[in-house]
Amino acid sequence: EGDYYKLYDAVTEPKPVQNPRPVVMNAGFSPAGRDFASNYADVMFIPVVGNDDLAGTVRSVKEQARAKGREVVVWGNVHVASRDTEAELKRFLHHYIEERGDLDTAAKYYASLVGADGATMEAWRRDTDMVKKIVAGAANETITGTPDQVVEQMAELSEAGIDGLGMGFVDYNDGVAHFRDSILPVMRDAGLRTEKD
Repeated sequence: EGDYYKLYDAVTEPKPVQNPRPVVMNAGFSPAGRDFASNYADVMFIPVVGNDDLAGTVRSVKEQARAKGREVVVWGNVHVASRDTEAELKRFLHHYIEERGDLDTAAKYYASLVGADGATMEAWRRDTDMVKKIVAGAANETITGTPDQVVEQMAELSEAGIDGLGMGFVDYNDGVAHFRDSILPVMRDAGLRTEKD
């Protein structure tokens, strides 16, 4: 029960591990979204893909919160596609992008992002590189490679000031298992995660 809501017979499990409340995350990056995050959020998601000055963006977000006497951590969204060898990765990418990818829907999504209309749709459909990037990463920054290569890319994001990543995978169960077994140990060796993480 709070000032703005009351829940009856509600159950939530597991309970948050944080005290005194769960972490508040904000993904709005408009001026209003950034203002909200600097006032209320603990974590601010920022766009990583297409950001030519990622370090400057991170610095700006953190400075805006500090000006209000608050600290926020900055996260980005990434889509991870990884296999143990480059040959396996090449086959995997070809399978899910070229063989199984819905390029027509990706082209329509791309057209909506750039404001294309029916008359210009074919021009956007022909931009196959961008359409395949959308299929590969759902319009998020795409990190692909062997576990070592994935961690190198994550380290670059960390060096730019990114504190954490929301990650998506083509196949959730397979992706999380590969992350746990193959990528996470490399992250620990690189100092990007600790044993308790």
